[in-house]
Amino acid sequence: MGGRKMQQTKEAMGTILSDLREKDAFAIVTFESSTQSWSPSLVPANQENVADARGYIRDLQDAGATNLHQGLVGAMDILEEAKDNAISTAGTFDLIITLTDGMPNTGQISDAEGIKTDIRRWLEGRFSLFCLGFGEGVRYPFLEQLALQNKGLATQDL
Repeated sequence: MGGRKMQQTKEAMGTILSDLREKDAFAIVTFESSTQSWSPSLVPANQENVADARGYIRDLQDAGATNLHQGLVGAMDILEEAKDNAISTAGTFDLIITLTDGMPNTGQISDAEGIKTDIRRWLEGRFSLFCLGFGEGVRYPFLEQLALQNKGLATQDL
């Protein structure tokens, strides 16, 4: 996901980071042919962490592949660890926001139906999944179904 799509994604992440409150906790998982975590666990949304996250997002480069399934699994693992360690803040919600063009093309599961089935099984109603789709050609129907079946919503920015 490069060019305009990547720029839209970075702008959206900037908005999301600006909307975090001090009592929130967050993590960032990027996914290309493999996944990378900005932090291996949830961190407080304090000024220092948000500034570090902004730098991480600013430096992201397009590698051409989209391993959406593994990116979502990585995010779920971080939320599971937080639940297991009783890391929770009153007045917050456990959710995943994915920013993508909705065109998975690599990974153990890269077809839309397989991803929807597996992610629904993993989430089991424990976390909400919100999908933000970017760029012309975004596979919005797939993202909308993925979000709706997991207590979330989807939107797109062409």
